[in-house]
Amino acid sequence: MSRNKTSMPGPTVSKRAESKTKVSASNIANDDPGSIFHFFADRGARETFESIIIAVLLAILFRTFQVENYIIPTGSMAPGLMGHHNDIVCEQCQYQYQSNAGCEAPTSGSNDKVVSTYCPICHFQTNLLPQRNADHGSNQGDRIAVNKYIYDFTEPRRFDVIVFKNPTNAKQNYIKRLVGLPGESITIECGDLYRLTKAADGNYQRQIIYKPSDKLQAMLQLVDDTDHIAEALHEVQWPLRWQHWDRQTNPTWSTVLSNRKPVYQLAAKDSGEHQWLAYRHLEPEASDWDLRMEKLEVPLAIKEFNGKLITDYYAYNSFKIRPPNSAVDYNPQGSSPEENGLHWVGDLALEAWFNVTSNTGELILELIEAGTRFHCVIDVAAGTAKWQCADPAIQFLDESGNPAVPSAFKLPQSGAGDWHLQFAHCDNRLYLWVNGKSIDTEISSYQRSGPLYPSWTADDWGDLQPAAIGGKQIDMAVRRLKLHRDVYYTSIRGGSSNVSTYNEYGYPVGRIREVLRNPKSWSTSRGQNLFDARLRPGPPMFEVAEDGYMPCGDNSPSSLDSRVWDNPPFVRREMLIGRAMFVYWPHSLNRPVKYFPNFTKMRSIR
Repeated sequence: MSRNKTSMPGPTVSKRAESKTKVSASNIANDDPGSIFHFFADRGARETFESIIIAVLLAILFRTFQVENYIIPTGSMAPGLMGHHNDIVCEQCQYQYQSNAGCEAPTSGSNDKVVSTYCPICHFQTNLLPQRNADHGSNQGDRIAVNKYIYDFTEPRRFDVIVFKNPTNAKQNYIKRLVGLPGESITIECGDLYRLTKAADGNYQRQIIYKPSDKLQAMLQLVDDTDHIAEALHEVQWPLRWQHWDRQTNPTWSTVLSNRKPVYQLAAKDSGEHQWLAYRHLEPEASDWDLRMEKLEVPLAIKEFNGKLITDYYAYNSFKIRPPNSAVDYNPQGSSPEENGLHWVGDLALEAWFNVTSNTGELILELIEAGTRFHCVIDVAAGTAKWQCADPAIQFLDESGNPAVPSAFKLPQSGAGDWHLQFAHCDNRLYLWVNGKSIDTEISSYQRSGPLYPSWTADDWGDLQPAAIGGKQIDMAVRRLKLHRDVYYTSIRGGSSNVSTYNEYGYPVGRIREVLRNPKSWSTSRGQNLFDARLRPGPPMFEVAEDGYMPCGDNSPSSLDSRVWDNPPFVRREMLIGRAMFVYWPHSLNRPVKYFPNFTKMRSIR
């Protein structure tokens, strides 16, 4: 199986065998009371059996005419939909994640064995010992239900998860997310999708394609969670990623640790200044773990931990394998933490659980991209929120695309109490959810002028502190903080099935990592040339036919999809099978008994 292959086996349809001999069940039952026919002579038993048969026949008819079931074998849609995978709990930070259990790298063989994986939060390497730990065994992919006839009554919508026949092999089924619609011209730049329209002067006008809030929620990928801090990091006093850092000289934030889970408290009811708690991406390297944390000096100086840019790292793609009859483990191309995650992701989402104990004050959520600060400012007393951005290069737009000034919008709650907030900046658009409910606003999109380079100075850490929460004249506690990133679509075009989509720059991995980790290089020609390699000026990269649909995988760097198909870069409508609707059977659990249903992961597919 190739690394990028996302084929899905078609369902097996069994044939009914017809009986050629008619027998009287009642006569045989009278002759032999112990026979099976005697059982059917009992009216109650017969009615039960007939009910079961009818239910089975109805299920078959429903399956035949409306819904079919499929198993996902590979990880092009990870982590939302899982192919053949390992389900691992990191022994250091206790975060549960999934990694590839097959061998989908082009340099590996079909019989290679995955022997270790890496946690996406702390990068701790877990060695798989299935003979000792049943949870280390590999699992089949998600079993999903597909509505086969929905597109006979409605048009496919952008960002639907679709099942279709492989354009080059009609016997093979694929599952991807629909990103390009019929007749569109599409370009991928800096991880985002753009629709291009040719103007009268021959130039192309661009419009970014943004995700609806429900689709964005399904596609966000976890970067950090304060409920999961590695034990070894805690023991050597590795700095917490969320701190007041140097945003103010007399911070009023305090931190209480309980079972390695921090609770951040702010007492600023009488403060007229904003008090900030900011995030740095302090992700340990593999070399840090190799040195063993207990050998590092304690306490560690904060100045030694500048952090690094957030990238498109995927736990599913990060693993070691061992070929048959070999005692040597190795990382296939793109699967080591050093090679997995080479693209800077500036589209982020901040999620926080607050307990506000004052009825007044200001609560601010902040996200930064390319040095630009986007704020969601919440007036606790009024129960309103407002977007703010002081960068003159940012122009907010109304629903018609005209320049506009954001105004305050109403929230479903106000005053003291528990607040669950999520603030996202993705696809040149701002999103807000309150207690899980998406908040609609008339002005959410914006346009930006100028290039996108990460920003850093000694006085303003910019993209090295890409998220923060702040408060003024407010008392509150923050029980939990999570940071997510958006899907980053690598801009690979055409070629062959062996194209590696891990590195869209075309530069050596060492050079890429050097720039991503060194903020002083971001403003140099060397650094800017690297980030400029993500640009795709000129004509569109992909032209979709009038009866075509362009699909891409959520696991973008490890998906052989329309971006790398030889031609055309789309699937025609008659090849569509249907829309994926529901994960009805994720892999089973070993607790409380073996093969126990995994109810928590049975879900609708968005």
